[in-house]
Amino acid sequence: MKSPGLLSHVAEGISERGVATEGLVELVDLYPTLVDLTGISAPTHALEGDSFAPVLEAPDRAWKSAAFSESVRGRFHGRTLRDARYRYTEWASQRGQVMKELYDHERDPFEHTNLAAGDSHDAVVDALSARLRRDGPRHDRPRDSFVCRWRLRSLCFLHARDSRGERDHD
Repeated sequence: MKSPGLLSHVAEGISERGVATEGLVELVDLYPTLVDLTGISAPTHALEGDSFAPVLEAPDRAWKSAAFSESVRGRFHGRTLRDARYRYTEWASQRGQVMKELYDHERDPFEHTNLAAGDSHDAVVDALSARLRRDGPRHDRPRDSFVCRWRLRSLCFLHARDSRGERDHD
């Protein structure tokens, strides 16, 4: 799932304004980022996400290679992996039936064609399925208590501010 995100950050050394990044960021990364940028005390418990403050300071830097999401639609539990090129989702029913979706965002950014329906992308499906099982959302909760956690690919825009903290306009 894509969700645009706007974040204004005051940082020394940022000379460009309005810069977008293609870095993959998950919603669970927002709180650790705000803790990092504001200097407030982090909670004593471990945070699930990672601060993406380094991406704000260098939008072209290498970052996460994938973002994950988990959702429930009716009786189907969906788990999704989004990388720089593909979105891959497995929908599992309570009876064990699994449906798959694969979209190539380079060739089909609006997700009109499900490539998992054919045989020509079996290697991609197999690789992304294995990675989703290895790195994706865990199933350590009882089956009937799934929690919807949206992890989003976000764009972060940088805005320079002057010494008074006011936005510097062109």
